[in-house]
Amino acid sequence: MLRLPAVGLFGPMPSNILGKLDAFEVLSLRSNRLTAGLPTDVASIPYMHSLYLQRNNLSCTIPTSLASKLAFLDLSYNSFVREIPLKVQNMTGLTRLSLQNNSLSGPIPDLHLPKLRYLNLSYNNLSGPIPAALQKFPANSFLGNAFLCGIPLEPCPGTAPPPPNAPIPPDKGQKPLKIAMVAVGTVIFLIIMLILVVWIYKRKRYKPEYNSGDHVQEPEAVGRANKSKPEYSDGIEAERNKLVLFEACSYDFDLDDLVRASGEVLGKGSYGPTYKAGLEDGTTVVVKRLKEVVVGKNVFEQQMEIIDRLGQHQGVVPLRAFYYSKEEKLLVYDYITPGSLSSTLHG
Repeated sequence: MLRLPAVGLFGPMPSNILGKLDAFEVLSLRSNRLTAGLPTDVASIPYMHSLYLQRNNLSCTIPTSLASKLAFLDLSYNSFVREIPLKVQNMTGLTRLSLQNNSLSGPIPDLHLPKLRYLNLSYNNLSGPIPAALQKFPANSFLGNAFLCGIPLEPCPGTAPPPPNAPIPPDKGQKPLKIAMVAVGTVIFLIIMLILVVWIYKRKRYKPEYNSGDHVQEPEAVGRANKSKPEYSDGIEAERNKLVLFEACSYDFDLDDLVRASGEVLGKGSYGPTYKAGLEDGTTVVVKRLKEVVVGKNVFEQQMEIIDRLGQHQGVVPLRAFYYSKEEKLLVYDYITPGSLSSTLHG
């Protein structure tokens, strides 16, 4: 194996030197300034399966004595001329052939290479119809050759376009089956819609309401210390004090402290209101209540971990804690004093 990419090599490749190293399997001299032609003894090293010589100044013709075991051949971005040798057909194990951006001319040989997965012959001077065995490759494999034609490019002059495929008559035995499948699918859809409507009705019927205004007298998740428990507190009672604090959080409070905090509405979004909460120890945080989010606990915790990682960016307010239950989902952030976005981002 010899790999010397982009190391400043220049001049012609030496003959009768590299070719004597017949155990080479990989030769990579790409992105140098090699000139003249490709020596035949280098191209025919018997055990070589990968030859990378792209982005040099190689010229002349591509040797016909190419190693039959080659799987990767890249001679792109050089100045090779004349035709693509038919001997390429002998490389039955070839999987990648890159000859783009040269000065190759003439027709493309009818290459039957069963393992070929990548082909690029674009931006040469090739002409004539594209062989049938190569028509499976996309159009960008042949772009920049003004006189090439045929699939996947424009049809060749004087050839009739292929007839459209005749429509296949439907199987009469499948028609009742399709009707039955549609009917079953419709019934399932109606049942799901009915369950959804009943669930939404019950949720709206028992969902506690908030007082509107700039200040909340009895918010469900952020109440005042001298007030009675808000209506949602029964739903929290079963999982009290299970507020999850992230490792970077320096606060020392629990769910009880959050429930007793004084609250002020900062805004209302599509997923629920946001409060400024003043804790008894003087700490001020922001609590986001997710009213319209229905998600399982595992998924919710995974999303919180993602938000926590995003909060490590200096331009994002970090998530400090969260609370999850079927009735309530709360996010706790640092409180940022009001100011312009510019001063917050740039100090």
